[in-house]
Amino acid sequence: MNFVTSPGPFLRDKKASNAFKMFAYTVALAILWIFSITYHWVELGADYGVAIITIMLTAQLATLLADILAAVLRYDVTQVRLLPHVLHQVKTNYSYVTATLFALMIPVGTPAFVVIMGSLFSTLIVKYTFGGFGANIFNPAALGRIFVGLAFGSTLVTYLPGDSSLVIPTLTTGATITTAIGNAGWLVDSLSGMNVTVSQLLLGTYSGAIGETPTILIIVIGLSLSFFKVHNWRPTIFFYATILLTTLAMGAMAGINPWMFSLLFVSSGSIAFGGSFMLTDPVTSPTSNFGKALIGVLAGFFVVFIRFLTNNPEGVAYAILLVNIVSPLIDKHATGMIHRHLRLKWGLLAGVAVSWMVFHG
Repeated sequence: MNFVTSPGPFLRDKKASNAFKMFAYTVALAILWIFSITYHWVELGADYGVAIITIMLTAQLATLLADILAAVLRYDVTQVRLLPHVLHQVKTNYSYVTATLFALMIPVGTPAFVVIMGSLFSTLIVKYTFGGFGANIFNPAALGRIFVGLAFGSTLVTYLPGDSSLVIPTLTTGATITTAIGNAGWLVDSLSGMNVTVSQLLLGTYSGAIGETPTILIIVIGLSLSFFKVHNWRPTIFFYATILLTTLAMGAMAGINPWMFSLLFVSSGSIAFGGSFMLTDPVTSPTSNFGKALIGVLAGFFVVFIRFLTNNPEGVAYAILLVNIVSPLIDKHATGMIHRHLRLKWGLLAGVAVSWMVFHG
């Protein structure tokens, strides 16, 4: 029996391993963090702004300690001194990006112990269990968010201890916008009866996860990263396009305003954030351009499927996890065949898309 092995996508793509790209991601995410601090500080008070700063610092510290622990456990005394080894591990695993992503995916009221548990899980379990940066098969921040959602879901609130949901003007009966729309069955073409306007959804001036609310800002930053080739544009564009076309078709078949329905669907929750910063992760995505486009299409369908057919009001993190699972299979069948049977590939993909929409409708 012959075993064919190859390094992870990040290790195969030397250009993608440039530390500058990780720095660019960090700057992009920092912009969202600063936006969230400013909004919460101005609208809800200094305590909320300080809480967002504290969550980020806590996630970074917990992740740094996880890096140090992993480095110590992997230390070989015969090869190098301990301190240079630890510093090298911390520098080359870029766990601060994981910590930043995770911190932006949780709400302001998340307790410190949950932030710590999620950060340690993302780094130690999801990343280092598979060998560290470049070897993990799942997006660490996405799986960390799923973990805290399942284990500590009731603690992930958008208000601080001592307050209640009543102090948050953009919540509807205590529910976030995704929960409120989900409770309405998702097939809605207006925000009537909800405490959020369309402009608030687009600008991010409402309460939700720390870094996931400003839809327009996220899309602009994501497109900028694609323009400067920090990441591949295909997962993002195909992800957005799939959700847009699917929801337009579903809205038309349901007899509601398809454009408004699609706008509300796309701009609520973490679709923009997941498409711009999570799905584009080169470690957990296929290496071929066709494969990158395909996971965008699959993730888009998964998000629509999860939101409509499950009790989960979000679905993006789960969709990313699902495409992470199939990425090695896509790589196996698509890598090295980029220019072969392209019409057949795209024809099959379009056929699946149309069939899914017709069946679901």
